[in-house]
Amino acid sequence: MSGEAVINERHSIVCQSSLINLGLDAMPELEGSMSARLYRVMCAGGLYLSTPTKGIEKLFKINKKGDKINEEQELVVFYDENDLIEKIDFLLENEKIRKQIAINGQKKVLSEHTFTDRIKKLIKLVEGKK
Repeated sequence: MSGEAVINERHSIVCQSSLINLGLDAMPELEGSMSARLYRVMCAGGLYLSTPTKGIEKLFKINKKGDKINEEQELVVFYDENDLIEKIDFLLENEKIRKQIAINGQKKVLSEHTFTDRIKKLIKLVEGKK
């Protein structure tokens, strides 16, 4: 990128055209503290490579620590700096797997993580339902 800010449609275009979108959450030890960026990137069809933020495995199919990356995943998690480099190398060398994970992630976000889904969950929470 040229260093300029991108928002809305341009952000989606950047996410789609990037081979890997890196997510570095500020407080990965906090349950469910994934950045909203995760949903925007994946909704646009970008592959998301993330920190192991607590609870992320409850929402998406990920690779656990020590697991190999596979086509079933919906996003990829790295566990330390060396693992990050290995994951990036693997994803850049394996286009088919990289593209399939991006497709899986996009499908998941569009089917289960829309604003409508979030609002329904919020209403149930406020009403005291599960």
